Amino acid sequence: MGLFRHLTQYFTKEVEDQIKLKTIGTSSKADKATFQDAGTNARSTELLSRYITVYEKGGLLSEAFDLYPIFMFSQGYEFIGDPGGIEACKSFVDGFDFSKTLTLMVIGSLVCADAFAEVAPGRGAMSRTPVAMLPRDPTQFSIVFDDRGIAEAYEQKVGFDKKIRLEKNEICHVQMIPSLRGSYGVSLMARCFDEAMRDTRIVTGLSNAIDRHGTPKWLGRVGATPESIVDQESLDLITTTLSNLNSKTSIAVPKSVEVQQLDTSGIQGVQAYHEMSLLRLLGAIGVPGELVGWRQGTTDNTAVSRIRAFLLKCESYNQALARQLNLQVFDQITGNSGSVKIQFKSLLPDEIADKTAWIVNLMKADPLDPYGIITKEQVREKLGLI
Repeated sequence: MGLFRHLTQYFTKEVEDQIKLKTIGTSSKADKATFQDAGTNARSTELLSRYITVYEKGGLLSEAFDLYPIFMFSQGYEFIGDPGGIEACKSFVDGFDFSKTLTLMVIGSLVCADAFAEVAPGRGAMSRTPVAMLPRDPTQFSIVFDDRGIAEAYEQKVGFDKKIRLEKNEICHVQMIPSLRGSYGVSLMARCFDEAMRDTRIVTGLSNAIDRHGTPKWLGRVGATPESIVDQESLDLITTTLSNLNSKTSIAVPKSVEVQQLDTSGIQGVQAYHEMSLLRLLGAIGVPGELVGWRQGTTDNTAVSRIRAFLLKCESYNQALARQLNLQVFDQITGNSGSVKIQFKSLLPDEIADKTAWIVNLMKADPLDPYGIITKEQVREKLGLI
């Protein structure tokens, strides 16, 4: 372990030791009963594995989840801060598939509440320097807490009995939605799981109903008059005729046979059932229907508002992700806390335009001294350039 890692661990522990807590976290060793209820169930390997299976085979649900990283990283990112540190951070992300890692971390945290990646050092002369982030199966990881609910380390369980302990500086732990009950996050899949199961039942029921009643059926009443007597051969002939109807079929029957058409109106309310189910599912995932090919409402203004709200949500996730990456990864690379930060670019270009127009108006207020009201440093800060 590198010198900076030792120092980081030492000073982090020193700061935590200075915190004098009276309360007990729900994930602490001292509250084992609560931890069993709130923690173990929430991190059930079987349940998380089921969530992953639903995501991998979820069709529309999977597409909706994939929209989060697609939009979050659509405008790219940049490093701001010390020039030397920026070069080191760029060299780090160029050494592996950083974009793929970010996508897996976001999807992992949305599906399983928490995502974990090993911050791996190099070999030889690089043994003290992180050179890659390797995403791992989130179902295998758990957090090791002290008696007050503060995370001490991480533990990976492999197979039936093998456990690997990793210190905090060896793992990048990402969560998009924090929990009120402890250090583990909240799974977006868990929030929408019931709706996904209901949608599956509704779609299956509609499909079965359409298969059964979606096309006209024919009923042949043989022996419609009291005096008629029909033999089995005639019954078989009529049945075969009605089973092979097409657009060119003509039927001639005696008075004793009556042919009626069934299921002429098809299945009623299919669209209403489908839209209700889809609306509830997309609402639980938090994705506008327009982004998955379903138009909701009759005006474009409401669609624009929903998409804008979704982009604002993605931006808040970007801020949370950037903070976790900066604290857990890039501070280790530079060896100087906060000297370099990753910043994801704005997803709302109109906000940048509004800020720019506001700054220009302030500068025009005093033509003789454009920077009299707002300084150059403040301009750069407002535009996210520092």
